[in-house]
Amino acid sequence: MVQFANVVVYSYQYLLDPKVAGIISKEMQRESVVVFDEAHNIDNVCIEALSVSVRKQTIEGATRNINKMAQEINRFKATDAGRLRAEYNRVVDGLAQRGDLPNIIEKEGPLTFVNAVNSHVGIDQKMPKFCYDRLHSLMLTLEITDTDEFLHIQMICDFATLVGTYTRGFSIIIEPYDERMPHIPDPVLQLSCHDASLAIKPIFDRFQSVVITSGTLSPIDLYPRLLNFNPVVSRSFTMSLTRDCICPMVLSRGSYSYMDVIVNS
Repeated sequence: MVQFANVVVYSYQYLLDPKVAGIISKEMQRESVVVFDEAHNIDNVCIEALSVSVRKQTIEGATRNINKMAQEINRFKATDAGRLRAEYNRVVDGLAQRGDLPNIIEKEGPLTFVNAVNSHVGIDQKMPKFCYDRLHSLMLTLEITDTDEFLHIQMICDFATLVGTYTRGFSIIIEPYDERMPHIPDPVLQLSCHDASLAIKPIFDRFQSVVITSGTLSPIDLYPRLLNFNPVVSRSFTMSLTRDCICPMVLSRGSYSYMDVIVNS
């Protein structure tokens, strides 16, 4: 439906999140004008789009997903082995062309993490780079329609794809427990993005016109540095009120009390 619409309104994630953008926004033309409205928090949205947290529950769910997909593969072997073999050959050809948790908090870069994985299981950086695309292709081949059931394995593949794609702007943080409950083991593997420009760079490269606007985009010269771009036009307009407006003032007596509201006309 996107290619038939004159105006498309949706959340930032449909463009900034590469997984979603590859499905929802791939048909948008280069000549399209992209407007990020209320964009005073766009740097946070960019960072969240490229950050992933993996917990023990995620790995357990991904294991269940793999077992379910193995059952589907066995079913396909019995009914449509040729199609499954074609998908396998495509995966192999694509790879050929493109080639226990500690008790303390650890922090390292993606390259260090990939090198450690390579030394343990022999997987280099090129292989995890296409994990998400290969999983999506396999799910299409297996005709899996309930994608929500496979969210855990998708998250693992998302983690692997980001680690295999970027060598800078990220940190991998390993935490053995939640700081709020240090006596309960709850390990978390976090891929934390620190560079908001990595998420929005494909948007600048793909579209001719990108507009970033907000009523509270201040200081206006901060955002080109955060997102690493050179604006063609940068304008700041003073706010004017055409009529008398109600101006509320909120006073608080304390963190646990009700707030008094004084309204001045």
